[in-house]
Amino acid sequence: MAIPATIRVLVVDDEEINRLFLVDLLKMNNIEPDQARDGKDAIKKWQQNQYTAILMDIQMPVMDGFDATRTIRRLEKEQGRPETPIIAVTAYHSQESRFECKNSGMTTYIPKPVVIADLLKVILPLHP
Repeated sequence: MAIPATIRVLVVDDEEINRLFLVDLLKMNNIEPDQARDGKDAIKKWQQNQYTAILMDIQMPVMDGFDATRTIRRLEKEQGRPETPIIAVTAYHSQESRFECKNSGMTTYIPKPVVIADLLKVILPLHP
């Protein structure tokens, strides 16, 4: 299946190896990645760009994924922007973590280690 190059995804993770892994997976599937190393950086990049989706780690220094998601959701409402799908990508698999992801405004949840087929099943339907 050919994937259009116009799919842009922001990968947010404080661990460089995790970001590079996801970036490589996306590139191999003709998806244009961008990177942020924490929630604050993610908000700045989101304000400057349009993304098909954001892959958001939960535990990060400076600003975690929950606070970054809440801030993006607030700014979307204030600015009249459509909701950007935010996908939690985390090693935390508890019901409490899933609830907090949903409660913060995240669209869905993908556990680490990421399986590319599962990731594509979530990202591809988001592209118009």
